[in-house]
Amino acid sequence: MCRIPDMVSLTSINSLNINMMKIKRYLLSTFCLCMFTACDSDDNLLCYGTHTEIEGDVTTFGAVGDGKTDCSKAINSAIASWPAEGGVVIIPEGDFVLDAPIVINKHNVTIQRDWNPGMRSNIDVNGINELLGPGGGSKLVARNAEAAIKVETGMKGVKIMNLMVSGGTEAKNIGIHFAGTSDDGMLSNIIGINLHTGVKIEQAKNNMQIINCWVCELPNSIELIGGENIVVKNCQLGAQPTGDYLQGAGSEQTFVHQ
Repeated sequence: MCRIPDMVSLTSINSLNINMMKIKRYLLSTFCLCMFTACDSDDNLLCYGTHTEIEGDVTTFGAVGDGKTDCSKAINSAIASWPAEGGVVIIPEGDFVLDAPIVINKHNVTIQRDWNPGMRSNIDVNGINELLGPGGGSKLVARNAEAAIKVETGMKGVKIMNLMVSGGTEAKNIGIHFAGTSDDGMLSNIIGINLHTGVKIEQAKNNMQIINCWVCELPNSIELIGGENIVVKNCQLGAQPTGDYLQGAGSEQTFVHQ
């Protein structure tokens, strides 16, 4: 015989199904909220939910971290693909050689590693052929580029984090160059080595921060030209064999904490 469920049983089952649907909907919304409001562990410098929802690994645009292939066109293509509000460029492990600068010409662009910035210092290098960048990690190597990264005038919210920037076998170039007025720029955990000038910043305005960086074993560590409200904090700077570890030509309110 078939037993027909009574009305109470059917009502209980329907109520249970509705409650389970509500629970699933709540858990899904909570998961999405956590994903898009999570912050990077490095001093909470990078938060998701704005331009950082758009990111891409440079290798998907054709960059090859083999220490030989020019990757400047591929990385600039990645930046060109972002909308006007910017995006995140991911540099994975490898030596990404540049014969032309990476040009940042949009607001809110972040360039960061997907691995680690590598070991510091040439004491980690066994021979001249390994000067592309000691110690492994995510590296940009300015082979023939006048600068590894060039930020154009007027850009806002540019962040460059957790990378090694090297000049390769010749200390003739600039690592990171903010070429004109910029707002809310940030360099964090940058290793600069085998360059002529590690960081050059011109006419920065409103909260330019250089924090937790190691820029040594090169003639000039940081060069500041004009600007105001520039903070240099917890950095190791060293001009070798000669030069200036910090040049400030007319910069105002520059604070150095080492």
